[in-house]
Amino acid sequence: MPKRSQCKTIVIGCQEICGWIALLSSEFRKAGYRVISISPGTKYYNDQSYTLNKDHFALDYFILRIRSNIIGKLTHLIYTVLRKLFLSLLNKDLSNRLRVHANNYLYQQADIYIHIWEGLESSDADLYKFKIRGTKIVSWFVGDEVRFYPTTLKEFNIDNNYFLEYNKHVIYTPLRKLRMHERFSDVIFSVPDQSSLALRPYHHLQIPLDLTKYRYKNTGNDIPIIIHIPSAPLLKGSPVFESVVKELSEEGLQFQFKNINNIPNSEVRKLLTEADILLDELYMHGPGMLGMEAMASGCCVMVKYLETSPGCFKPPVVSITSDNLKSKLRELIQNKSLREELIKKGRSYVEKNNNAKNVCNLILNSINSYNYDYYPNYFREKFELEEHYNLLKINELTAIVKDCKWYNKYVPKGSRNGLVF
Repeated sequence: MPKRSQCKTIVIGCQEICGWIALLSSEFRKAGYRVISISPGTKYYNDQSYTLNKDHFALDYFILRIRSNIIGKLTHLIYTVLRKLFLSLLNKDLSNRLRVHANNYLYQQADIYIHIWEGLESSDADLYKFKIRGTKIVSWFVGDEVRFYPTTLKEFNIDNNYFLEYNKHVIYTPLRKLRMHERFSDVIFSVPDQSSLALRPYHHLQIPLDLTKYRYKNTGNDIPIIIHIPSAPLLKGSPVFESVVKELSEEGLQFQFKNINNIPNSEVRKLLTEADILLDELYMHGPGMLGMEAMASGCCVMVKYLETSPGCFKPPVVSITSDNLKSKLRELIQNKSLREELIKKGRSYVEKNNNAKNVCNLILNSINSYNYDYYPNYFREKFELEEHYNLLKINELTAIVKDCKWYNKYVPKGSRNGLVF
């Protein structure tokens, strides 16, 4: 990593996803950076702490600024009393003023801002305020904040309309967010099935892991333990997995099957260590966080995988579709040597590509890199307008990035079905 003098303060937030804010913050601190992490607490990662926890933001901010727990708590007590007085006597709430004050402090302090899921201000207005102060901006996209399912399902020919019921936001919400980051960010990390609306080239998001948390175990089981831990069963393909498992059991194959959900991450890790095969997901491309955790724990992964992925993302998984799931699972159940080969390769893969230190290095080294992993063209060449779309609004959002250098280099000028590029 660069020396501390090259980058003094990293601000990272503002919504914890998969424990990544806490993990990346820890690694950057180990490397000598001052890190200000921002997030509310989450039920799946309730053992994590943040510099500014949104659930008690004012207290944390006073402690941060005063650099003393005791004096910070005393200041917070005075602030709480004054806030109540202002609210009762003047009908004004000091909390909004405090947030503005805190945001301005963060804008001034940050050498690098790593955005995960949401920003300091609505509609990502904070990007401009970071940018004009010379802050390097890293956009770390993790899914539905920029994914628009109707377009994703078309691009990748995904036959599962449950996704449309799961997330019904209008196209302008993810499109505006994406265009704002394409305009102001110094580097974007993402993956293809959440980037169907993208115009700007981007880097592959390598999932960071704290490998010390995962107990690697190659069980050597003759009768394999198969596990499925869906966060959203209908979106992960649970009905198909369950049906295929039942059919293979009726064929007489010997295995144990566990279908579990809604458990904390600490329990997930224990289950993965004792399992031999993870049935991950069948529609969106993986492996994602759970798949990487499985490989770290000594569990081979069956997941839908995008075969056209770049060289930086070639995990040793069993690539499945609805059509070949049964035959591939049968083979994996029957072939112990294949399971053990995948288990060994999986652990080696995550040690090389996904340990948190290496991912932090990748983030920093990519800020000024123009060697992209993906050059999206679906929105430019194939995106289809629906009757209820506002063409003028979509073109206005495209116009946000038209004067960017990357746009002039990678996006062909012209028009298509009313879309102006």
